[in-house]
Amino acid sequence: MFVAIIHYGVNTPFWDQWEMVPLFEAVSHHTLSLADLWRQHNEHRTFFPNIVLLICAYITHWNTHIEMLVGLCFAIVSASLIVLMLKKSIVKLWLGLIAAVLIAVWFFSPVQWEDWLWGWQVEWFMCVAAVTTSIFSLTRFTEKSAHRRIAIFVLAILSGIIGSYSLAGGLIVWPVGLFILVAMKQAKKLWGSWTVIGILAAALYYYHYIPQPGPNGATTTFFLHHPLSFIEFFFALIGGSVGSVSGDLQAPVLIGAILLTSLVPILYLVWNRRSDIHRYIPWLAFILFGLLAAASTDVGRLSYGVGFALSSRYTAFSTLFIIGVTAIIIILLDGLKTPSKEFNQVVVTCLLLVSLPLVISSYSVGIQGFRSQSQLLKEIDVCTHVANPANACLSLTYPSSTVVRPRLEFLKAKHWAGY
Repeated sequence: MFVAIIHYGVNTPFWDQWEMVPLFEAVSHHTLSLADLWRQHNEHRTFFPNIVLLICAYITHWNTHIEMLVGLCFAIVSASLIVLMLKKSIVKLWLGLIAAVLIAVWFFSPVQWEDWLWGWQVEWFMCVAAVTTSIFSLTRFTEKSAHRRIAIFVLAILSGIIGSYSLAGGLIVWPVGLFILVAMKQAKKLWGSWTVIGILAAALYYYHYIPQPGPNGATTTFFLHHPLSFIEFFFALIGGSVGSVSGDLQAPVLIGAILLTSLVPILYLVWNRRSDIHRYIPWLAFILFGLLAAASTDVGRLSYGVGFALSSRYTAFSTLFIIGVTAIIIILLDGLKTPSKEFNQVVVTCLLLVSLPLVISSYSVGIQGFRSQSQLLKEIDVCTHVANPANACLSLTYPSSTVVRPRLEFLKAKHWAGY
């Protein structure tokens, strides 16, 4: 992924990225305030990503290519924590290695090309890293002494707060964390503390919150009037990590339906092994997070059309669902005592063979996305470097040419973003 970002990445602002320029102007005029960093962006409070992007911009003269690598660093943090959790959940080394490789292949899939090649999307990587850190921390209570439990709990809370104010989906960490604490039979005072802090975090998030209408003024109740479309959107988003050629919904919807159906026997088997539940809890948490994130996205974005479920950026969350399902299947296999190693190898081989075409689809669609996005960014980079770019050029990089033109002049005056 590092090589792909270096090869396909382009140092030029794009779309929402231009919203950083007013922050740069505020810094230049010494008027930057917490309100500027806290200001709502669509449905999101991107407070912490704003801070990271500001620091990165002033260190690199806003090299957006570096922002992409910052996002990769947060992704590496998430992947490392996932591998550490696998180590605790899987006993057999060879199964653990297979799980780690398979999950890494999914986690770093280029199907998430919109996030990988857009520095602005560091908010998604920060959110996933924060959620993963919270899950990692909350599942470590039984392994630490009393005086370290407080530090672990504080880390989980801080990670939850960072996730909540990085992206709207980060708020889901609070019900997921509560599930972990209840499933691990932790003290009720921990449940209460976590719940209260989560409620306060959500209340602060929605304080002076402005609901964002969809196309033609559609509200968040739109999904209630289109239940079948809601289900199709949900299935497509869950299965979105396999990618889709030319926006075809059939394959993602089918894969999503199969994955959701597979949860029934998987959860039944986990329930039968609930005496060893601690091995499954992190992965159940990822599954729960993926499901809740898909549902909330469905509510907020259904009015844009079912095809919107295939937006590349949403695979950041749907991939966590697939990772959770994959890990649990291998843990279930690891927990079997009577079957021979040969039986285990046959089952794992079948799992890999089933995964292979899905991974190939994911990577082929992702690479295609990398190429098309890189070509668009190169075109924007070239046409915006001229002395007086045409409105048609500016409309490629931002919805309003009249808004982006003075922002472009500001960057050129500072010689930032390659200008």
